[in-house]
Amino acid sequence: MIENILRFLPLAGAAAIILLAQTQVRERSEKASLALSIGAGLEAAFLLARYFIQSELLWAAGPLVQVASVGAVVFGLITLVDELNPKRPGAMPPLLAGHKEAAPNLFLRYFFGFFGLVAVLSTGLRGGGMIGAAVSLVAIGATLAGSVWVERQGPLGRWVLERRPELVVWSYVHSLRVVNRKTGSSTTHWSAQLGLSTGALVPLPAMGEQQAQALVMAVMERCPGVVLGFSPENVAKFKSTPEAMRGASALSAVR
Repeated sequence: MIENILRFLPLAGAAAIILLAQTQVRERSEKASLALSIGAGLEAAFLLARYFIQSELLWAAGPLVQVASVGAVVFGLITLVDELNPKRPGAMPPLLAGHKEAAPNLFLRYFFGFFGLVAVLSTGLRGGGMIGAAVSLVAIGATLAGSVWVERQGPLGRWVLERRPELVVWSYVHSLRVVNRKTGSSTTHWSAQLGLSTGALVPLPAMGEQQAQALVMAVMERCPGVVLGFSPENVAKFKSTPEAMRGASALSAVR
């Protein structure tokens, strides 16, 4: 009984996503609704086919189908968030508008690559053979390509400044020194930190101290009234009442 319930739980989840996409998301974003429905529908169709059709090729295609399904759902969610938070009118300062990560975000690639590797192993355990291994390698490639796409959306801090600048209440230059225990060498990572009224800290990666300082000045230009600089007093205010670090007049002045 419990096994049957668990077996059909993913199918019920896919059906729920389709229902939400068509009844709640569609009126807000046609594009997001379509992507969510395609992703969930693909997973539902695969689950039903696998239940009624016993085929090694079908089992081997599992990782690729799941990558495509999850990718479509993730794309739909990102699209929905973007369309619910449109870009604010007024030009962004050039330094912020063209800001990109200082270096490739390897964490994203390792994170997605790990799940791609899990897909390969799971297919091997199911007896997918050479065909299953080939499909899994394609799934890994698609997963890593998706991670690069997510990375190219730009830093989260830039997204906030484009679409929700009123959330930024504090900004300061931040440095993190990383020491290599084997060689004794060290690397300093610079960023402009954005403190949000929600209590979250979001970094804008920088190539060096000067660029980090310039980013903080650009943040001040984009968000008049933002508190600048790191100090024990600002840390205490941010931890206690971050939403009070900017006045009402400053919030209304944000472009």
